[in-house]
Amino acid sequence: MNLKQSSKEEKYGYVDESGKWIIPPISDEARNFREGVACVKINCKYGYIREDGSFRIPPIFDNARTFWGDRASVAIDGKIRIY
Repeated sequence: MNLKQSSKEEKYGYVDESGKWIIPPISDEARNFREGVACVKINCKYGYIREDGSFRIPPIFDNARTFWGDRASVAIDGKIRIY
């Protein structure tokens, strides 16, 4: 699936090539999909969402980076970790 970020009323989600909402605009921040997941920010926490809208990792991190390979750099409780 080729989803693109889109926004509505200051929230972000993802649409398909026709512009149909696949993942509704619920995020405060949304990044591009990579490795089948995208980093999103919801209620001041970061997590990773799959293209079907389910969470691979729920929003629990203070900060997070895009996945590279099967890993991502995240921050939780002031500590940087590789997840």
